[in-house]
Amino acid sequence: MSQSRQWKRWMLLWMLICSPFTLKAQQRSAMPTPCTWMTIGSAEHLLGGPVGAVVHSDENGFGSCIFTRNSTSASTPASKQSTLSIFVENVDPRACPANAAKVSGIGNEAVQCVSLASAKEPEYILAGRVREKHFRLVAEHLPVSLTERPKRINEADPYPATALEMAAEQVAGNLY
Repeated sequence: MSQSRQWKRWMLLWMLICSPFTLKAQQRSAMPTPCTWMTIGSAEHLLGGPVGAVVHSDENGFGSCIFTRNSTSASTPASKQSTLSIFVENVDPRACPANAAKVSGIGNEAVQCVSLASAKEPEYILAGRVREKHFRLVAEHLPVSLTERPKRINEADPYPATALEMAAEQVAGNLY
């Protein structure tokens, strides 16, 4: 057998062996990113389990992501499922009152408040701005452990962040 023919057979064999891996990598890279501002994994960590996502965004980088924890319990009604909603808008929605607690280190003009306006249970809101984009995180039906400030574990960190503040840090960072 000629050397060129043998070389062609090796190349064909190599392509047959490697093509499934190449195809799989192409398929993974072609998958759409569900939410520009937060990963599914971060939302799952915050909400404590598998989540579904509903995403709306436009070409200007404005839109919303709503993560809902999929309940494995048949006794948990859909209205009581934990949700994290992220809104990125070009106008300030004034989500919190003027006397809301200021939050430093998360974008510009960040504030945090609790609202009872639209639900019988509290909505935890953290809103701020990065450049011309205003962001708002709204968490509903969260376990109390995720809404309270954790105890100081590290002496170097005198102000440990709540789970919602950590989520807002990720959103603000992705807006830069």
